[in-house]
Amino acid sequence: MSRLAKRASSLPTGRITRRKGPALFRYGEKLGTSDVVFGEPEDAALLGVLPLESLGLALNPLSRELIPLPNMLFDVGGGLK
Repeated sequence: MSRLAKRASSLPTGRITRRKGPALFRYGEKLGTSDVVFGEPEDAALLGVLPLESLGLALNPLSRELIPLPNMLFDVGGGLK
């Protein structure tokens, strides 16, 4: 995948700059895409909520397990009949 842009972040130890771009994720049979910040080898791995949602998953904060995210559709404009 191509890395498109750079993103600066503030840490307690100072500012860092990392590349950001699209990524394709697979977890079991689930596929999803999301923009990500590409870490360096010394960086901690972190998977945010947007990649998880693109896979149809959520994190249960109590059990620290991934659970299916229910699909919910809303008709905000009155167009669905």
